[in-house]
Amino acid sequence: GDATGEGEEEGGGDVPTSPDDLAAVRHMDAVLDELRRRNFLTDDLLLPSPYRGQTGPRTYMGVCRLRSGTPHRRIDVKAYPGCQAATALVYFTGDAWFNRSLRACAKRAGLTLTDTGLARCERRRVGAQKKVTKVAVRDSVKVRNERDLFRLFGIGYVPPRYRICAENDNCGSIDKGGGAHSDSGTDSDG
Repeated sequence: GDATGEGEEEGGGDVPTSPDDLAAVRHMDAVLDELRRRNFLTDDLLLPSPYRGQTGPRTYMGVCRLRSGTPHRRIDVKAYPGCQAATALVYFTGDAWFNRSLRACAKRAGLTLTDTGLARCERRRVGAQKKVTKVAVRDSVKVRNERDLFRLFGIGYVPPRYRICAENDNCGSIDKGGGAHSDSGTDSDG
């Protein structure tokens, strides 16, 4: 699936990875060069650090324009290793409310969720107000696809089109056992 909600079961399929899990990260510079060549990227605001074998995501921020005479727009491009694609897709297809809800599910499960992955986490009450604070991030939890993530939290899969809570009165219906927005298709993951 893809971030637009089109594709295999609206993004619920296995994360597309190649034998080279770092291909997207490694080839980011070539993609940006091609976008510049086509006059799509017009200005650079933040260049990604040079690729030197790093295993995390790379970020580009710039200005783009579809064609001459159209308005310039801000654009961010992030390249993730394949092993982080599922959490990145969920993160970038949900609005702030939806993502906060998923992070709350992760917190209740003793985990921490970001665009770069899911990991076990230790939290403690600290300070005079005994505020619960994350004190250590532990082992990563493997997530093959978006459905794995929702299943791990014990909630039904929510297709990307329902992840914008500000425009969807039913977004809050993320619940145990499927929710109002889980798709009725079969789950190919077993």
